[in-house]
Amino acid sequence: MANPTSALSIRGLYVDRGAQPILHGLNLQLTGGRLAVLGRNGAGKSTLCLAIMGMLPVRSGSITLDGVELAGKPPHDIAAAGITLVPQGRRVFPSLTVDEHLRLMEGRRPGPWNAARVYRELPRLAERKTNYGNQLSGGEKQMLALGRALMTNPRLIVLDEPSEGLSPLIVEHLLQLIAECHREGTSILLVEQNMRAGLTAAAEVALMSGGVVSHTVSSETLQSDENLQHQYLGIATH
Repeated sequence: MANPTSALSIRGLYVDRGAQPILHGLNLQLTGGRLAVLGRNGAGKSTLCLAIMGMLPVRSGSITLDGVELAGKPPHDIAAAGITLVPQGRRVFPSLTVDEHLRLMEGRRPGPWNAARVYRELPRLAERKTNYGNQLSGGEKQMLALGRALMTNPRLIVLDEPSEGLSPLIVEHLLQLIAECHREGTSILLVEQNMRAGLTAAAEVALMSGGVVSHTVSSETLQSDENLQHQYLGIATH
């Protein structure tokens, strides 16, 4: 049986980027193990991810994981609490090999993920293990970013636009792997503009606009509601 998933709770979150207010009292609750946050570019999705990881200061509000307050803590303390980020744009090191990226993460937390399992689940990385970060395709970089994050054996994994620029086949494979992680007890917060990826990844969807979560609905509701799709994702209705 899988371990119980961790609960993330965000209340009244205000975050600025420089002098620009971005999040305006955002509330978000992840209790069922998987949640997709969907919204257009500029909705504040990446700011939310960075704030959760302590990489942007929180002006006010609360971020808790299983009741433990994380707002105001430095990134290394948040990582030690079991949260890891797959950042937008992959952010792999150009001068490190695939294998070196994974070995850097080894032993951070006990759990089922190690380099051997990453290579088994993502065989393309095994084929490219001696290649440097700047020698990888976009899809390979995203596989590496996910594999690197899984090596930390996280309680909660935050994925910022993981489908961006990838072929549907690669996206499907990565989403299958994310679903497997959830079955093993890892909580999933997937932040996307791609509605199809969000609906596949989670049964519940938080719709974000203007730095707040305006609605939280089931995936089935969003799938069938063209007005919501147009309002929050810019998808044309017919």
